Amino acid sequence: MLLLVGGACASEKPWHFMLEEAGSTWKERWENMALKAPEMSSEERIKFFSHILVTNSSDVREPNRETYKKVQNILLNTPGHAEHFGRQLVKTPHHPDRNRWFQYMQNLPSPETVRVLGSFLHDEGGRPELLPDGSNVGEIMDSRPLCDSAAKALNHLLENPPNEKGKYKYPTDLEIWRLWWERVEAGNQTFRFMGDDTHYTLRGPSKRGAIEPGPRNTKRNSSPHSKDVAGTRPPVVATQIFPYLVGGIFLLAGVIYFLSSKRQRT
Repeated sequence: MLLLVGGACASEKPWHFMLEEAGSTWKERWENMALKAPEMSSEERIKFFSHILVTNSSDVREPNRETYKKVQNILLNTPGHAEHFGRQLVKTPHHPDRNRWFQYMQNLPSPETVRVLGSFLHDEGGRPELLPDGSNVGEIMDSRPLCDSAAKALNHLLENPPNEKGKYKYPTDLEIWRLWWERVEAGNQTFRFMGDDTHYTLRGPSKRGAIEPGPRNTKRNSSPHSKDVAGTRPPVVATQIFPYLVGGIFLLAGVIYFLSSKRQRT
């Protein structure tokens, strides 16, 4: 008998038990649980359905692509689908499920997900703390900060990442991602998701279509305190130079007049 999932039931029983009771096959279980999604709260839907996002085995995922997309869309249409995991990472950056949370987000193509992952690109935290006896020093050396995990997830998520697709390396490519994020956050760069030709900003589909950086956007502004991205400042135009030019002419005329008057008096 199919388990009826309400708010109370979802919080009382582990997700894998709920799934097992929903059917005998992978497809049947997820299809039946998808029908119960409206009965769940937003948080319950996120906690339950996010587990399908790490089903990367081709022998399971490909034959059930339609079901996978259905469950994925349930999550994408749930407000807070990425913010939920972002809050978890802020509260518990050393949590053992940390890598799984990033895996969930890298399979949720939405502006919300990009905004959450982008917010971690400057976060150097997330490494385990050294134990008093130093027994976990190897774990610390092998670990990566939150910014590294965020960049990896974005590289997987996006069709047009700032570095070569699938070739992200820590820490050499991290600065490339940080510069990219500055442009995206400022609205000077759009992004696309895998298999989607739509160009997005953090607000949603771009009304102007693709927004790509100019040739000067590859370098940071020389001022260490400036938040302006190189190449985004407007060029110096004639209207900006004109007042200085007029002032220079008047100054030169005054000097000529003074010298001429002095010569006539002598």
